[in-house]
Amino acid sequence: MLLALAAVCLAGGAAAVGQYGYFPDQPEAVSVADLTRLGGRYHERAVVVRGRLGFAYGNDFRVQVLEDPDQVASEILMALPYMSGSEMAFVGASDLEVEGWFFSTRMLDEYTLRSHPVLRNYPFDPSWIRDSLDQRTQGFLAAVAVTPINDTEDLASKREREARAEMEIGDAVKVEPGSVPAVGIGDLAAEPDTWLSHRVEVVGKFRGNNLYGDLSIRDKKTPRDFVIKTGETAIWVTGMRPAGSGFRLDPKRRRDTNKWLRVFGRPWISDGMVYLRAERIELADAPGDEALEPVDIRVAEREAREAEFGPLDIVFSLPLDGEREIPLDAVFRVQFSNRMLEGSFHAAVDLLYDDDPDENPFPELEVTYDEANRTLLVTPNGALDPARDLRLILYREIEDEHGQHLEPDPLAADEWGEDAVRVLRFRTASS
Repeated sequence: MLLALAAVCLAGGAAAVGQYGYFPDQPEAVSVADLTRLGGRYHERAVVVRGRLGFAYGNDFRVQVLEDPDQVASEILMALPYMSGSEMAFVGASDLEVEGWFFSTRMLDEYTLRSHPVLRNYPFDPSWIRDSLDQRTQGFLAAVAVTPINDTEDLASKREREARAEMEIGDAVKVEPGSVPAVGIGDLAAEPDTWLSHRVEVVGKFRGNNLYGDLSIRDKKTPRDFVIKTGETAIWVTGMRPAGSGFRLDPKRRRDTNKWLRVFGRPWISDGMVYLRAERIELADAPGDEALEPVDIRVAEREAREAEFGPLDIVFSLPLDGEREIPLDAVFRVQFSNRMLEGSFHAAVDLLYDDDPDENPFPELEVTYDEANRTLLVTPNGALDPARDLRLILYREIEDEHGQHLEPDPLAADEWGEDAVRVLRFRTASS
């Protein structure tokens, strides 16, 4: 009865979420333990997670939580859309599969809770994220779909079935070789009117869901769209996922961007942009002409040719530089003034204790870059020691997309070696 009520509530909520383009597309399968341990990594990501439904009490509220069945005390807050706190009733210990959007509550504030196109549809009280509350308040799952596990197939089997379906769709339309004109991406973009509504054959290198910034993400039409490119010219492919007979590419992984695709489809134009509505997709051999190999020129770099840009500097960090009593599960964020060269962060960031600089306390330190927010994310992947001085060190190899480096701080080089240019200082909480 209660699950049926939840399904009704979700139906309305999913539509509202979908209209903002936030309905999860190919959510990443994670565990509750992953979300509690690496909350910053999964912030604002679409996830599918399995767990046991439970509840927790605060001083003046009761909330639903999703518990990890394999790890004691590993749980996250969760809620359905359009339900008040009083309606978030405990429905019993049930094994569920939940699809939705995960938020690290340490990265939220009251403005975001009011304005975010997903979060504003969910009951979330800012008092839940006060530092005095316990670990489970560090993650919130905005549920879009909830299904009892006993009524579903194995998650791995479900993913395999979906993959087979996508490959069959990509191979459904048959096209005889040479029966349609072959058009280069450059020619199609330059003179689209000749080919509008006609089926054409276009060969291009797969660039994922704009992983290299070849096009403006604002021009993407649906979550399934992906980019193909030759030389300096790229176009969006719409209507199908990048899959066909015997293959399925992942638009979120760069490892698949070494593939060439032959796309049969019909060009169309929207707001001056040329798109290719795919009808059949095949793997293709790399062309013999080296000039067709994509040139990695980002939209931001094109804009930089026509606009002035300021010197590279650090705009903000979280925790704040010099902050004391930082939590022992902290994830570090550093925002820069300019767009950064992502590869320059490799082996150019350290997280060390001040009193033991030769120790490597975080062997699984993870360094990632959020291009949209110009933010470096440093995840220790291990608990911080209590009551110790901690240093986040940035080295001279780090640069922005214009080739600029951070202005060195002389004190950084004196304390941490000549390659160190900036040092952010923190003190961990006592417990």
